[in-house]
Amino acid sequence: MSRSAETTSTRRKRPKAKSGPPRGPVDPRLVRRARATRPYLVGGVGVGSATAVLVVVQAKLLAASITDVFDSHSLAGLGPVMVGLAAVLIGRGILSWLNAWFAQRTAAAVKSQ
Repeated sequence: MSRSAETTSTRRKRPKAKSGPPRGPVDPRLVRRARATRPYLVGGVGVGSATAVLVVVQAKLLAASITDVFDSHSLAGLGPVMVGLAAVLIGRGILSWLNAWFAQRTAAAVKSQ
């Protein structure tokens, strides 16, 4: 018997992992057990989506302002862009706080069940 055949026949077989239904970002067992979390999860998804939109708006504002500065060699037209960037940053801060609040409320709802 060759060496490679010998090692394959004497190897221990690993136990297979339990295969269940595929899981997404939220464990289905959590959703089934804690129905009170659904509104908070929906709110969290909404906050995450709004945050993503604000990130895109921030990138667009930054790109436009940088392009304007290089094209005009002047900082004169940056006032409205800076106000927009400040509004976006304030909005992202509020959404970050809201996301933490949703997470805390979700945890409290799960613990109370």
